Amino acid sequence: QLGIPLGFADKVILSKLIPLDVFGYYTLACSIGGSLGVISTPMFSAVFPRLSRLVAEDDEDAVREIYHRSGQIVAVILSSVAVTFIFFAPELLYAWVGRADVVETVALPLRILTIGYLCNALFQMPMALQLSHGWTKLGVWTNVASVIFLVPLCYFLSLRFGVTGAAISWVIMNLILVFVAAPIMHRKFLKGDYWLWLLRDTALPLAAAVVTGLVWRYFLPHLSSRIGLMICLGAIVVTGMLWGAVAAPDTRALLLRSGRKLIHASRTVS
Repeated sequence: QLGIPLGFADKVILSKLIPLDVFGYYTLACSIGGSLGVISTPMFSAVFPRLSRLVAEDDEDAVREIYHRSGQIVAVILSSVAVTFIFFAPELLYAWVGRADVVETVALPLRILTIGYLCNALFQMPMALQLSHGWTKLGVWTNVASVIFLVPLCYFLSLRFGVTGAAISWVIMNLILVFVAAPIMHRKFLKGDYWLWLLRDTALPLAAAVVTGLVWRYFLPHLSSRIGLMICLGAIVVTGMLWGAVAAPDTRALLLRSGRKLIHASRTVS
């Protein structure tokens, strides 16, 4: 199991290279960005058994449907949260800890790390698909390659750029999952669906979340109240999810069906 120690490689390396207080700031950024994984893990746990059952039944059409629909739901939720972390890192940190020195030190690493954690979380659906087929070889070789190439890269970047370098190495590691491991997996399972997963399932809700974040970034008023900031950040996440759901076809259809049911139920009650 190389994946777990790989997730801590940057922290082990940094702990030897930077002062303890700066390391604590980096750990804070990791804790916030890592919440994306906390969100994606239950989704993986919910989808994986169903995919495994459908694979056992050799129902490829149903596997494809569940895979893409689940991928869109994951992207809708995670993209909105990640965009909020990236675009509003100073506001988030101030609302959380209320200290200007923490905001100044942690904001940039948090933004960079969030990109890596987002890629890692989005890869959970391709991971569920390959594991449902009992195929673990790709994960093993990906981890081996990371130990050989990316851990030394993390050390070099950390030595040269400190916490920013370590964050960049984490992003590189997880970009490889999305742009190298995922297409390799799709050569074996659901052949030809990689670009569908990347562009329709992932890029559409991500683009909607980015546009929503930019609009909020322009209109967000200056707030000194930490509670007010928390409320605004929550509103940004919710509106990003809403527009992300509208952008992705399967989630948009789900919203429309739910809306029709609500309208029908209200008419029945009245």
